[in-house]
Amino acid sequence: MANLIHSSKSGHDWTINDLMAYNISIVQQNTATFFSQAALPLPAQHPDLNRLTVDKMVDNNSYQVVRYTDLTMDPVPGEESAVDDFTMQLLHMMGYASRALGRDLCSRKDIPLFIYGEVMAGIMMTGTSPTFLKILVTLELIKAIQRGEYPATLTIVAMHHPNVPRPVRRHSEGMCPVDNRHCILSCFEAFRQFVN
Repeated sequence: MANLIHSSKSGHDWTINDLMAYNISIVQQNTATFFSQAALPLPAQHPDLNRLTVDKMVDNNSYQVVRYTDLTMDPVPGEESAVDDFTMQLLHMMGYASRALGRDLCSRKDIPLFIYGEVMAGIMMTGTSPTFLKILVTLELIKAIQRGEYPATLTIVAMHHPNVPRPVRRHSEGMCPVDNRHCILSCFEAFRQFVN
């Protein structure tokens, strides 16, 4: 492991060797364990998302999310921004950022690790299909990262995939079908409790 090159990578570019080198274990958790509640709430503020097509939507925010969903699921070749655009619109609509919260949405932002002993919340998007993550950031992990060393203590990453009706087609369907959309939006609603 001493011969590995230390470089930052996108979450999708990590391999099992990277996880082993950095002593990271990813543990998949069910809904009740990950969110600490068995039944997840549906977001009440955007009922138009219950409609299947964009042309039936009245609420502009709901229209934008579903329109970006369509653009993301059928991207222009070589254009990677569709997922970022979709995610920003969705997080804004779901209330993850606002003036009242004092929180903004930024894409491709470097986040310094200054706070330890807290859970860092993360969402990885594959098209319009999210994977939710919780990482307990320890002082040892921060020091190892700062020194460019491999941490001796195991870092456990809790992971949750929304329980969509057709799990095998999770990535190809994303939020397009209404039944998937209900499940995914419920996870986004419940996940806000981990975002400070």
